[in-house]
Amino acid sequence: MTIDETFDAEILVESSVDPVCESPVDPDEAYEHELTATFADREYLFCSIDCKREFERKPTAYAVAGRSQP
Repeated sequence: MTIDETFDAEILVESSVDPVCESPVDPDEAYEHELTATFADREYLFCSIDCKREFERKPTAYAVAGRSQP
């Protein structure tokens, strides 16, 4: 892993917040449990299947105000 990749991974962990409930999200857990979604060319991570489903029902309500992956 290069210095840039390490730095990017640290930012990813620090900035991973569920856009629905605003809880912190562990990226490894989100990927492992398929708690991710892509909307408008941005990737979003979720803390639970319920938050992912809510986002999928109304992505524009959460994508604008919510946090996502850079």
